Amino acid sequence: MMTLRSPVLTFIIAILSCCIFSCFQPGVKKNDLDSLVSALDSQRVMLPNGWSLSPAGKKIPLGDLPLNLVVSAAAKLMAVTNNGQSRQTITLIDPVNETILDETEINKSWYGLVFNQDGTKLFVSGGNDNMIVIFDTSRRTLVKSDSIILGNPWPVRISPTGLAIDDVSNKPARLLFQKMDSSGTIVREPGSATGVMVNLAIMGKRI
Repeated sequence: MMTLRSPVLTFIIAILSCCIFSCFQPGVKKNDLDSLVSALDSQRVMLPNGWSLSPAGKKIPLGDLPLNLVVSAAAKLMAVTNNGQSRQTITLIDPVNETILDETEINKSWYGLVFNQDGTKLFVSGGNDNMIVIFDTSRRTLVKSDSIILGNPWPVRISPTGLAIDDVSNKPARLLFQKMDSSGTIVREPGSATGVMVNLAIMGKRI
């Protein structure tokens, strides 16, 4: 009796066949394969679920629980927000040379992270402190230059998370933020010390 293989099984068999065939090609030496396996094993990272990852490129050490990574518009700077249970930090990275430029501790943070258009400022969520912290990155370092207070700290339920900025046009820059159950828009005049919330839209019902 003839049976039909599933497309997935057929695909797996084909991949395994190609791998086995390539290993026995005259141009592939066993020592080369051993060196490749050894290199991958040295970079292997074990995950809590028992799976492992072997990064293909260079590793850059980060902080506890990196939740978000953003790249400046010119691709000259990269920032990471580390939001774990230990020290919460912001890391500034040179993506071209793959090196850490600076790192600074922040009282509270959570996911929100965005560069302005020219990459001279980095806006960071202040988590349950209910603020947006602004860092000057014009000298490729993290220098806290300002903050926007959205309300009193927790238990006031604001906790800004996602951030986006519109500062391309000639109009005053608009900083959009996502909070627990709504979103808001802040208009910030150049040089002003505070932002003015001009819109608050309910996104859904709190559960």
